[in-house]
Amino acid sequence: MNKIIDKASFDVEDFEEEIVLVNFHTGVYYTIKGSGPEVLRAFTDGLNQEIFLETLKGNLDEQRFQEVELFIAKLTEEGILIETDIDVQNGKLVIDVQDSPVFEKFDDISDLVKLDPIHDVSDLGWPHKK
Repeated sequence: MNKIIDKASFDVEDFEEEIVLVNFHTGVYYTIKGSGPEVLRAFTDGLNQEIFLETLKGNLDEQRFQEVELFIAKLTEEGILIETDIDVQNGKLVIDVQDSPVFEKFDDISDLVKLDPIHDVSDLGWPHKK
């Protein structure tokens, strides 16, 4: 199954050691740390998930492989990775996974992120909704 990062729904900011993603439809934001940025970057231009995991399995111990597999499942569950019909070039199949991937989800400011300050404010101004 070919997957790619859903850049239509997510703003992706890559800070080398950490990736921050914001879903402007839901207002939820995520931080990806540890080996997570390296794994997520592998899907930037699309990647075949099965081939990627099969390649990693031969290069990682069982515990680290399961952590990466669970991490990819979370990315898919949250809609960050989506299936694509794009004919992907399986570029970077072997990545450096020395640390566990870290996935954090935050929805504490989701109402503010979803707020459209130009169209959804009352006469009192931002951040007061209509």
